[in-house]
Amino acid sequence: MFMPLNKFHLLVFLSQIRRAPRWLSVHLSGHAASLLFMLPFLLQISSRADTAALNVTNFGATGDAVQILASTVSNSATVILDPSNALSSTDVGKIIELFGVGAVTTGTNHQDLVGSIVAVTNGTNVTISMMAGLTATAVPCTIGTQNAGAFQRCLDACHGTNTVVLIPAGSYLLVPPSFLDPSFVMDSAATLTFAINIQKGGIHLLGDEGGGSRLVGNGAWALKGAYVQRGALAGCVGPVTNDAPLVFENLTLDGGVQAGNLGNIAGPASVTDGSGWDVTHAAVIDFGQAPLHAYKGFINCRFVHWRGEMVKSVVAGMDGLIQMTNCSFVDGQASGFNFNFTHEINGCLFSNLFMAMEFYEGYMQGASTFENSTMTNLVNAIVLVGALTNHVEPSYTIRSNIFGASGKSILFSPVRNLTVVGNQFYGSIIGLGSDDYAYQGTDYNSDILVESNTFTGTGYCLNIGSSGRDRVANMTWLTNTAVGCPRFGNGYGWSTNIVFLGNASLPLNGQQGLLFGSSLTGQYFIDDASNQFPTNYAGVYGSTLTNTVTYALGMRWGLWAESSNGVFLLDTTCPNCIPTNALLTMSYGSQMPATLYPASQAPFGSPFVLNYGDRIACRWTGGQWVIRPQLAPPTNVHIVAP
Repeated sequence: MFMPLNKFHLLVFLSQIRRAPRWLSVHLSGHAASLLFMLPFLLQISSRADTAALNVTNFGATGDAVQILASTVSNSATVILDPSNALSSTDVGKIIELFGVGAVTTGTNHQDLVGSIVAVTNGTNVTISMMAGLTATAVPCTIGTQNAGAFQRCLDACHGTNTVVLIPAGSYLLVPPSFLDPSFVMDSAATLTFAINIQKGGIHLLGDEGGGSRLVGNGAWALKGAYVQRGALAGCVGPVTNDAPLVFENLTLDGGVQAGNLGNIAGPASVTDGSGWDVTHAAVIDFGQAPLHAYKGFINCRFVHWRGEMVKSVVAGMDGLIQMTNCSFVDGQASGFNFNFTHEINGCLFSNLFMAMEFYEGYMQGASTFENSTMTNLVNAIVLVGALTNHVEPSYTIRSNIFGASGKSILFSPVRNLTVVGNQFYGSIIGLGSDDYAYQGTDYNSDILVESNTFTGTGYCLNIGSSGRDRVANMTWLTNTAVGCPRFGNGYGWSTNIVFLGNASLPLNGQQGLLFGSSLTGQYFIDDASNQFPTNYAGVYGSTLTNTVTYALGMRWGLWAESSNGVFLLDTTCPNCIPTNALLTMSYGSQMPATLYPASQAPFGSPFVLNYGDRIACRWTGGQWVIRPQLAPPTNVHIVAP
């Protein structure tokens, strides 16, 4: 019976049959015979779509990489394998990577060792091209054919606007050729090397739909001069010729280390042990001069085990479009996504990383979106920087995602024209916040809408931690819900016109946060009566006969006095901090009368005598508080529109 084949297997057949001699057709049966009968029709479709298919195995690629354990002896070129991992003479010439047993650096620290297999004796005694620097057992080891040349030849053979490069199931080791060159010396810590160079468009790298196509990068590090080098897997190198789309689909891009995320984020890779954030180690890098690929697409790809940013740009001043769909970024020491281009990220997973994304928006020419994705087990999730004063920023929308970072979920420093809508935030010290430390750009933070999000167990839903050139202005929080969050809003930086409308802060585990802006150096948060925020309480007890009511903690206050000589003051110590028409509402719950003054110093202004059950509304008008009695508010009133 003829069974339907998927797109990958159909293209594999086409790529093979085009290379086969004519007499092969008489030996075909089953799938192949049926497909051969259909071949003229299929080739006609292929031609109409301007699609060609090349298979990396036809250019010498072999997906035979394995990761096993081995034993080494100091100053010996012999490596001992477990009997279950026996090799044969066919493995002579393959690359071998042995982790932590190379040349010594300082103290007891050793580089990794990268060499080739010279001989195999009895299947388990392997002679390699370099001597180990350490006697050790259970050494992580990667063995495989070097595929950089085969992949490069295949890419160089691509032509037209849509050549499909077929990558059958297998693990393909790809080590930058310059890394293997003993004369290669790095100019700086940021010197990059690539296993493959992609300098043209019209290429679709297509893996097996079963998910078995794995590209393994060089995880082993070595000193190349004074600096650590591992190397990148693919460099998208400009200037690009034939600028048609470049697509990666159904591929796992593996950094080749046993663990990508070591939890050490203090700085670049150390020259003593190769740990840390390694700027040379990445899956895909934009590099070179304009023009770069105007469009890059990543579909159903997995990026795992990288010590540096997994996908990133090291170029400036240009833009394009990157679509990242149903991809996962797992186990990394740095960020998952760090491209500079306009992008659409949809349905992706970011897990066990330092951060999900860092994005410099200064070159962005089109609207970008980050949506329907899950971020978990991160320090920080999304970092947005790069707003420029001489560039009108298109919109950036973060929509319908799940955040699970321990530190900051969204950090901006600076960003402009940002919308955060319909997301769920779990945990995190800060939901959204600014931070001077991360500042990159020339503008300040502005035009930010935060709408219909849910924060659960978040320390500060909002934290303003920046000032000066990184100040925050014109932000609206609309119909968001906080559950069990210690503070809804917090700040110690400079901000203005941060408005809260129709938000709710609900209790959970004894936590029900309000607005806390006492340390802000700009304007206090603007609290609207439509918010369902908890009430602040101020009382006078014993020898403490005076207390202050401040708008810095929001508009709702409950007052109580233990004796009849209690005094309450309305805070006016920072008149420029109080928004025009700010409203304070107070209810008085003591049987003992007290006196309310409209300023921070009594007896300035006309006093108001508070009696049990009084409700007071105080409006900030003309640089002073105006006190008026207030009727009881209506009940069951809800916002229907902003």
